[in-house]
Amino acid sequence: MKTSRARRSLIIAAAVDLVSLAHPTVARADETSSVLTSATRSYRDGEKTQGYLWTGVGALGIGAGIAMYAHGTDYSRGASFPLGIAGLVHAAYGIGSIAMAGPRLAKDERAIREDAQQFQRWEHARIATANGILTVVVILEAHVVVAGAVVAILGANDRNDVLKGVGVGLAVEGTTTLALDCTALSRASGYEKAIASLHVRPTQGGGALLTYEGRF
Repeated sequence: MKTSRARRSLIIAAAVDLVSLAHPTVARADETSSVLTSATRSYRDGEKTQGYLWTGVGALGIGAGIAMYAHGTDYSRGASFPLGIAGLVHAAYGIGSIAMAGPRLAKDERAIREDAQQFQRWEHARIATANGILTVVVILEAHVVVAGAVVAILGANDRNDVLKGVGVGLAVEGTTTLALDCTALSRASGYEKAIASLHVRPTQGGGALLTYEGRF
């Protein structure tokens, strides 16, 4: 009985070895998926965290806008509009980022499992385009800050408290948005470099081999 069990164990072990030799790229494909998934998960987690920041900043903007309007002066009411409107936009964007983080990650992980090489090419192109757009947005936001300061100065010179308040509100919200988007751009640029450093190529066994250069 013991001899029979020993023989069966040897046969099973031999079968496992043969499968491993016939499919040498299984472990490599798993490693590819693991590293790509780790980099993508880190980026998506960052998006979710930033979503909470956007939501918090938006809530503060809405609260400040309501409080400034309730204060009743021309200056405070002028400032309340850009604060409140920008706060609504920030909060909506933040909530959307939080809600979409999970589904986006699940979609990315599924794409990695199906074809890691294609995902790497597609994701690098996507994030490079997104970073280009975000760079333009950051430049525009810097102009909003300057425009707000100019409006505030013009309002002060003309003794127009409403105009002065609008300018100050624009400058404050523009500065806040600029800071958050600069942080987002820095994080996304790091992700772009990390994805570019993941060299995925198909192997003869039909899997994928990954080499990694750099850190993320």
